[in-house]
Amino acid sequence: MKPLISVIITNYNYGQYIEKAIQSVSDQTYANIELLIYDDGSNDHSVELIEKILPSVTVSKVKFIQQENQGIVKTRNRALKELTGDYYIFLDADDYFDSDFVDSLYQIAAETGVDVVYPNWHVIELDTGKDYHTDFPEFSLEGLQRQQLHLNPESLVKTAAVGNIAFQSEFIAEDWQFFLHLAFLGKTFKLAKTSYTNYQVKANSRASGNSYTEDTFAFEAILDEFREEFTTQVIEQGYIAQKRMAELEVDRAAIQERLRISEENLSLLSRSNTYLTEEVAQLEQQKNDLMAVITQKEAHIQNLEQSKLGRLQRFFRRGLRK
Repeated sequence: MKPLISVIITNYNYGQYIEKAIQSVSDQTYANIELLIYDDGSNDHSVELIEKILPSVTVSKVKFIQQENQGIVKTRNRALKELTGDYYIFLDADDYFDSDFVDSLYQIAAETGVDVVYPNWHVIELDTGKDYHTDFPEFSLEGLQRQQLHLNPESLVKTAAVGNIAFQSEFIAEDWQFFLHLAFLGKTFKLAKTSYTNYQVKANSRASGNSYTEDTFAFEAILDEFREEFTTQVIEQGYIAQKRMAELEVDRAAIQERLRISEENLSLLSRSNTYLTEEVAQLEQQKNDLMAVITQKEAHIQNLEQSKLGRLQRFFRRGLRK
């Protein structure tokens, strides 16, 4: 039998999405799965929906845990202590897997013996309806630090490789911090290039609550902590800040170009409106001229009618006199 793989769904008020997430685990072609669902003190209808769908879930083991709200970091750390699989994968309750996702990642782990297999992402923007697929490069410690590739918890991780490593950053980027720690300790990684986790992005996502500046300082602080222990392996100080500043400059240039185009379009529209206004005035004048002509015609007709009536009356008077 293939090794047991634990899939951990963490949920907080994602009743709108949780059933799809659970069903996507139940539909996996990989047979030996332990499903752990942690509800982190939801106050929507999540619990009712979870309890409704659980009887239909077809995996090896299922466990539903309810707890008072602890936050994502403490919830994931609890799961790391309680899961029993040889490998594990986290799944956010608002995301979902394709049916062969777990099996495709396991095949790479079995063939290569690496500690972590990370997928590409199928990013779905729920507000706009747009979607796209990432194309991450193969793993390197430098690339991970420079944020040239991204790992999220929806990666297959060998449980024994984690040891006492835990999620730590409560502010932001707990995933990045966790995988950086594993990488600095020499754990091995492999990209599942043609496998995608369905990553749904919402306007009110947790990351959107932080400012760009706050995120940048948080990233630098995480690297500073590792610099104390892994001095020679950590990239130069200030790189993330410089990189994100350059990204801002690119974004600003793009916005300025869009603004320039908008201003040109507005100018064209203004000129077009001026032309249309003049054309409408000309049409109104033509209408008035035509109305004047019509009035003249009607006057002519009236005069003719009166003239005709006068002739008839004179004709009849002459006839009567005879």
